[in-house]
Amino acid sequence: MTQNSVLAPLREGSNTPNSLNRGIIARFFRTVKTGNAFIFYEDIGNQTGDLATNLFEFCRQISEVTSKCLVFHLKRGDFENWIRDTIGDMELANRIGKFKNNELAWKEEAIFRNQLHATVRNRIIELSGYNESY
Repeated sequence: MTQNSVLAPLREGSNTPNSLNRGIIARFFRTVKTGNAFIFYEDIGNQTGDLATNLFEFCRQISEVTSKCLVFHLKRGDFENWIRDTIGDMELANRIGKFKNNELAWKEEAIFRNQLHATVRNRIIELSGYNESY
């Protein structure tokens, strides 16, 4: 298929790879301005100094920031909100949002970190593979 071939969304708001085109995927992978970056905190007013301006940086930071930071943002819904509102990936936001309702997942911090990292990494791989498939 040529680059001009794109798949129309299957339904309104669908962000599954089968419903996306290259332009939408490129939007998910873009680097946002620093003012729209995800800024990591351990508590209100206590920035870690870490930030992410794209999904790749966000994925890396998940492995590097403190567990306290991860739990702080999970409880507030910050991860899912940034991914939905800034990055635009509703599917990934929904996947991350499910962690909030599973206290067992985030009470064991090492498991939560690994699951969160795997969720973001797998979405990046999923989207990258789809982007190259046509």
